[in-house]
Amino acid sequence: MVILYRDDLIHKPLLDLINRVLCDNNFHWESPTFGYSTVNRDYPTKKLLDTDSKAIDSPQMVHPLFINGKIHSAWFHIFENLLTNILNQAFPSVDFKWFIGRAKLNVTFKSHFSDGSYYNPPHIDPYLDEVYDLKDCGDKKHQINMLIYFGDSDGDTFFFKGYTFEKELLKRISPKNGRVVMFNRDQLHASSPPLKSQNRFVLNVNLLSNISLNSI
Repeated sequence: MVILYRDDLIHKPLLDLINRVLCDNNFHWESPTFGYSTVNRDYPTKKLLDTDSKAIDSPQMVHPLFINGKIHSAWFHIFENLLTNILNQAFPSVDFKWFIGRAKLNVTFKSHFSDGSYYNPPHIDPYLDEVYDLKDCGDKKHQINMLIYFGDSDGDTFFFKGYTFEKELLKRISPKNGRVVMFNRDQLHASSPPLKSQNRFVLNVNLLSNISLNSI
């Protein structure tokens, strides 16, 4: 599994602008379509919580940007341009072609657990080949998942090896303002709620690309 992260791909003035927007009282947040959970209704949440003493299901709200081939937010193109700049800087010597298959902003809220070892349900992001017919995608057949953190907060992202009920912790990555994380489509991962910060903001993006992350 490949997990990459960089902290130097977004200019601070742009980060400051996005942070102001996300914290503005007029910015729209909504409940996910499956309730306030971080996973959908089909997920075996009860079984996980009964068998994994570190698993929790903390509240989350979302701002959909691009879902199932449709733009859901007037802010979509701002974040699309942000991704263009990030990827051009991250891979300047690669003929990197891509499009956004899914994108949403997530916010989780301050919780009162005893320490930062607790995590939300480990999951794999949706497979884009179940949404798009890859025959229509040209050479863009490789899925790359991304997380982009806004604001300095606590609440690590946990990356695991294995499966939901048989897993081993592989890596933890802490939120940092402007930090960009990339990983493969089959990577099991989980958010965790902040214990010190009031909010934890992250942009979750799934791309289809002409190049796999393993080959970059």
